[in-house]
Amino acid sequence: MDDGLLPAQGTAIRLIADGLWLRELMGFALPDPSLRQAVIDLACAMTRGESVAESRPPDRGHVS
Repeated sequence: MDDGLLPAQGTAIRLIADGLWLRELMGFALPDPSLRQAVIDLACAMTRGESVAESRPPDRGHVS
């Protein structure tokens, strides 16, 4: 099936979903709700082929 995504994009989206699900399932610390939603929004934007920069949340002073 060709969904228009590069294999690496599809894998990244799947890993995001799997990671959030597994952390919740295992009771591991979850990101704060606003960061969790930003991650979900980013994954959704990736499924539409939008660039990461277009869906980037405002900088909160985090150091990369």
